[in-house]
Amino acid sequence: MRVEVFKHANHENLVSVSFNIALHVVKSTKYTVHRRRWEMVRWVVSCGVEIGVAKLFYLVRNWGEYFSPVEAVGTVASNILTWVVGGTGSNANSTNVIPGPSKLNNHDKRLMEELANAARNLAIQCAKNDPQNCALNTLTLCENDPMAFETSYQIVLESASKEFLTPQQIFTIARTPTRWYQRSTGRATCPTSCQRQCPGRRTRVCTTRAAAPCKAPPPASSLSPPTSELESLIPLLIRNIKCATVLTEILRRSITIMTSYENAYQKEKHGNKKLKQRVYEKLSLLIEGTIDSYITTTHSRLVHISPRHYSDFIEFLTKARENFLLAPNGNERFKHLVESMKCTYKGKKKLLFLLTERFG
Repeated sequence: MRVEVFKHANHENLVSVSFNIALHVVKSTKYTVHRRRWEMVRWVVSCGVEIGVAKLFYLVRNWGEYFSPVEAVGTVASNILTWVVGGTGSNANSTNVIPGPSKLNNHDKRLMEELANAARNLAIQCAKNDPQNCALNTLTLCENDPMAFETSYQIVLESASKEFLTPQQIFTIARTPTRWYQRSTGRATCPTSCQRQCPGRRTRVCTTRAAAPCKAPPPASSLSPPTSELESLIPLLIRNIKCATVLTEILRRSITIMTSYENAYQKEKHGNKKLKQRVYEKLSLLIEGTIDSYITTTHSRLVHISPRHYSDFIEFLTKARENFLLAPNGNERFKHLVESMKCTYKGKKKLLFLLTERFG
């Protein structure tokens, strides 16, 4: 029906009737679950575009009567910004729903800019009302407007401090658009995320989510956080993350950012001790925190370990030794850890055999 209206009707009154019907349907189904709800919302926006900017202003200013925050930011604001400014702040999940040529280009630039600002304000309101589902879209829509981006960024910080956002959501927001690293606010999002990622609940689930950005390939050097910001991030990581495996991945990521780890690794194989010393000087706090975490985890795992898990435990110790070796006296400390395990758990004959076979 909607397609036929736009295809055969040039009379604005007929399109207005279609718009009003769409508004009525959307309003009456706002609080009900309907499988075609998304199509109704797109219908309203399409009709508004065909009629003119006045109807789009009406949708933006009265969105609370017709749309949920997710619908408003994901369909209404996103598509309006796409049409007005030619793709600025477009959402990758949005679909251009204009069935015919847009009439927005017939209006002057000032009115178009007002509409774009109104759409960004709509997105900011949605982020305030539903930060979990709207924060990322809002940041994306506002990224080319410094003031709007800063406002939405502050909403993310406030939501994180009040635990409205989960650790996984915060890190997703921090890592998704790599171009945000070019902004000081974008770089600050990452350490703030770590600070809030697991308050009072240092579980393996939280720390595994926190490691997600560290598993991704490092950004280009021009987009990498500066050394000072990385150094300010490390104490937050140590305080909030107690999982040795996760700390290991963060440590490797940090080494990559600061010293081009691939080249460093090759040089270390050839005995370049100066490079190893420089790495330790810059990342000593993180290295020591990782080593301490391995020591704690080692003893906690041995308390209730079963013989069928011995092989996995030996592999865990192998990874631990790699991190111990980053410290100046790491080899001696690791040998001391192995010897203490042999003394404490001397009744576990098979474990002692595996330890001796692998580590001497």
